[in-house]
Amino acid sequence: MRLVLLVIWCHTLAKKNIKLICCLLFFGVLIKSC
Repeated sequence: MRLVLLVIWCHTLAKKNIKLICCLLFFGVLIKSC
């Protein structure tokens, strides 16, 4: 699933301190999915 890959990718970015971008992309995908 894309959601699983997105979560894994976000965790990788989180280690690089890019949580803000992760959150924006995550919510953006949720909005498009609705």
